[in-house]
Amino acid sequence: MKNNWWNDLAEKLQDAADRKDSKCFHDNLKKAYGPHDVHSAPIRSKDGATLYTNQSDILQCWAEHFNSMLNQQSSFDHTVLNEIPQWPVLESLAEPPSLSEVQRAIKQLSNGKAPGADSIPAEVYTVQAWWDSTDTLTC
Repeated sequence: MKNNWWNDLAEKLQDAADRKDSKCFHDNLKKAYGPHDVHSAPIRSKDGATLYTNQSDILQCWAEHFNSMLNQQSSFDHTVLNEIPQWPVLESLAEPPSLSEVQRAIKQLSNGKAPGADSIPAEVYTVQAWWDSTDTLTC
C-alpha cells in the first residue's frame, strides 16, 4: 500500500517535470517531504556567552545584529560621482509602448505565476488579448 503511494507520487512528479508544470511539481514534492516544521534554530549572543532558544530572544538578537550592521556612519566621498561618465538621455524611453510591444510582452507572460504589483494575474491579460484578436464569438 505504502509502496503504491510512493510509486504514484513519483509518477506524478515525473509527469509534472516533463510538462514543466512547476506548481504541480512543487505541490507533489511537498507531499513527499511531509509537513514543513517552522521553527528557528538557536543562536548565540554577540559575545557568544548566551544561547538563545526563545523566539522573541532570537528576533531581538537579529534586530540588534542588523541594526549594528546597517546603521553605521557613511564615509562615502561624493566627489567620485563627478567621475562617472554621463550618458545622453534617450527621449524615446518616455514614449508609451506601441501596440506590437504590448502584444509581444503579453505573449511572453507565464500563466500560473504570482501576479505583479498590479495584482492582476497573467491569465487576465492573455484572455483579453485573445478576446481582442477574435472578430466574433463562435460556439
